[in-house]
Amino acid sequence: MWRYARQRLGPVLIISRSFRSTIPLPKRVSKLKLSELKVDTVEPKPLEHIIPPTGSIVLDTVREFTNKYPQCVLLVQVGDFYELYESHASKYASQLDLKLTKKSISSGNIVDFAGFPLRSLDRYLDILVNRLQCKVALCEQLSAVTRDDQTVAGIQRRITRVITPGTVIEERFLQSNQYNYLLSIYPNQDRIGLAWVDISVGEFVMQPTTLARLKDDIARIRPREVILPSSMKLPEDKWEQGLFDADVYDPITRLLVHNPNITISYQDDSQFDSQAGARTLNGMFQHLLPDFNQDELAAGMALMMYVNETHISRKPKWQRPVQFDIHDCVSIDSAAMSSLELLKSLQGTRTDSLLGVLDRTSTSAGSRLLTRWISSPLTNPDEIKRRLDIVEIFRDDPFLLDEVRALLKSSTDAQRALQRLALKRGQHSDLMDVWNTLDLMQKLNHKLESIHDLQKFMSELDPHTPIADYIQSAFDYEKIQNNLNQEYGFVNHTFHPTLLKLHKELEALQKQRLELQVELRSLCGNSLSLITDGPLKHMVEVNARQAKHLTVRFPHAIPLNHTKSKKRYQIEDWTHISIQLDRIQSEIIQVENEVFEQIVDHVLNHSASILQSCRHLAQLDVLTCFAHLALKNNYVRPRMTRTQRTLIVGGRHPVVEFNLARKGQSFVSNDCDIGPSRLIWLLTGPNMGGKSTFLRQYAIIVIMAHMGCFVPADRAWIGITDKVFSRVGAADNLAQNQSTFMVEMSEVATILNQATSKSTVIMDEVGRGTSTKDGFSLAFGIVDYLHQHIKCRTIFATHYHELANTMSQYPDLKCYCTGLEENSQGGFRFLHKVQPGICQQSHGLKVAQMAGLPAPVIEKAQFIWNDVQ
Repeated sequence: MWRYARQRLGPVLIISRSFRSTIPLPKRVSKLKLSELKVDTVEPKPLEHIIPPTGSIVLDTVREFTNKYPQCVLLVQVGDFYELYESHASKYASQLDLKLTKKSISSGNIVDFAGFPLRSLDRYLDILVNRLQCKVALCEQLSAVTRDDQTVAGIQRRITRVITPGTVIEERFLQSNQYNYLLSIYPNQDRIGLAWVDISVGEFVMQPTTLARLKDDIARIRPREVILPSSMKLPEDKWEQGLFDADVYDPITRLLVHNPNITISYQDDSQFDSQAGARTLNGMFQHLLPDFNQDELAAGMALMMYVNETHISRKPKWQRPVQFDIHDCVSIDSAAMSSLELLKSLQGTRTDSLLGVLDRTSTSAGSRLLTRWISSPLTNPDEIKRRLDIVEIFRDDPFLLDEVRALLKSSTDAQRALQRLALKRGQHSDLMDVWNTLDLMQKLNHKLESIHDLQKFMSELDPHTPIADYIQSAFDYEKIQNNLNQEYGFVNHTFHPTLLKLHKELEALQKQRLELQVELRSLCGNSLSLITDGPLKHMVEVNARQAKHLTVRFPHAIPLNHTKSKKRYQIEDWTHISIQLDRIQSEIIQVENEVFEQIVDHVLNHSASILQSCRHLAQLDVLTCFAHLALKNNYVRPRMTRTQRTLIVGGRHPVVEFNLARKGQSFVSNDCDIGPSRLIWLLTGPNMGGKSTFLRQYAIIVIMAHMGCFVPADRAWIGITDKVFSRVGAADNLAQNQSTFMVEMSEVATILNQATSKSTVIMDEVGRGTSTKDGFSLAFGIVDYLHQHIKCRTIFATHYHELANTMSQYPDLKCYCTGLEENSQGGFRFLHKVQPGICQQSHGLKVAQMAGLPAPVIEKAQFIWNDVQ
């Protein structure tokens, strides 16, 4: 019989086909029963999806990387263009304002296609990443693919970088005054680990939290992109269902999915590995790290893996991770962050927010830090006092303040420049930004070293003088600043001996060129040019009518291409000089690049301490900003105490006061004294009487004091608070099937479940979204619970004046009101003054009249009101 016999000879496997006869073997019968036989139950491996070749290197590359990066928009470099193919072209061409066409790639393959020039990449990345919240994979050209006969078959390409909203570092894609955080969330039953980083500055933070606190954490961190375990990702059909039914989402995704400012990404669950996270961090940072728990380490590991996967060619410079401790900062719940308009107004603008009014910083880093200080005020009285002391020093010396702020205005964003250098996307200007900032630190040290109370703070502002001198000795700052369109000349000639020699040779060649040019122009006129650029180098271009003079002088001149008015020749004298110039210039560029890399590596070796100094410079900027505000707006230093009392005399709302001042109007100040025996202020008053403004200004002044900022008041004693809660304003959440009243009750529940005796609470018109009977009953129960159980500092504004009458005997509750003044002609004006007492009328009809309701409506309403009374 025929069979295959395999014989192995050394490393070579030989398969021989031969004829062989075999002796029959005796038959063996098994005595095992069928039930005793073992069955191999190894599951077969799933078949891999193989993409068939199309005959086109470009299209094969497109399909390969589209399959590998399914969440990304693929931009493929083809020559001097970036192109989109197939589904990406059909989906995004209209959104990018590109023409969608059909393109024949190979026989039988006609695909959707759109493209744009290479030089326009930044514009379209900005649209895709910032406006459309997309992730983009850049597929760039590398080298030619050759056949066996060495002919070029095509161009090899690979993904060089994945750009996502949370991983961009280019200044043109970032807001200079905002952090760009990438947040990783790892849920583990009722515990959650958080890790976030701003790659543009390398700042790395971790925090343990719970699902109940997560919404407030997200409001504080304000991430641009969030990473979740892939097991939390819903199928596509469920995502579509989730647009109408939020119940299909898990609780964490439900918090994120309807926030238009957050992009959700996913990492494989195996990447959330706490043990790998601990090993990685210990390997990266040899010194003692904070005591991170397993959930934080898991989130941190997934975060680091995601960043490494998106920055393929060069990894960012990570700073030592710090642990965010919620006890070190005042916790401001998400409702308070929004209703108090701390970082943006209710209309979504920065202008009319507290941040918009306070941000008079001189640097981008200072502006970013101020945002963090507003959302995370301090709870440590000693640290708050340290900040207030520095603010007071500058407030008391306006001339010194102006000089320091003028110096700070010349600062550059060295933090982001360092990261661009670390990622090999930096330029000479980034290196000079670092030098400029270090030089500024040295000037500030000289100016402030004589002030005794600032010596400790200034000792942390290390100017790194040797590094600054090293950078300055290497580069020509003026040439870099002027942004000359040239490839070399940025390094000082004397910095490198080889460079000095090359520049001497270059000067000699340029002298020879000038002499030759003078000689040739004497023959052919001043229009003659010696050309070194373009596809045809080493040419002499001369006016057609003067060309004969050149050929007489150089009979061996080689004619090249001619036009009607110009003729071009190649002459040996100029060719020799031009080739030497090209060689020397190439060598200079090479040496300058080596010098640049050498300086960058040296700077990056000290990047951790440089960034530490930059952070202290940003603190100085914010503190001098506070001093400037204190002088300009007549703010006073608050006295921070550990008591449960807050006394504000002549308090003002900083944003309302600022806007009124622009109109030439003044703000009506008010006093507030909340503490033992008056922990709850029950505030009544007419509509438009100023109750909501008073509530907000009280909470804002408390927050400003905890930031270490002077406050808009005549005098202020602020007892340390641990949390700030706000239930002010009305809003529904139709996407999550929540009415205005349901949202209100959810916020009230958060307050009653999380507030402590050290908290600050403001509540405005709770219970108005339901019937009067139900609303009054709820308001009574809420105030009673605050008084009897939580016992925290509270201002509760209401139109239920009956509530004030009913609860006036509570020992720690006091009634206050705002009012209006009427004249004999029926006119009235709001006083906006808070005083003890109860306002028995809301005067809603007067406000309706001011709003312009038709007279018959007002008359009928007045009739009904009189009848009800």
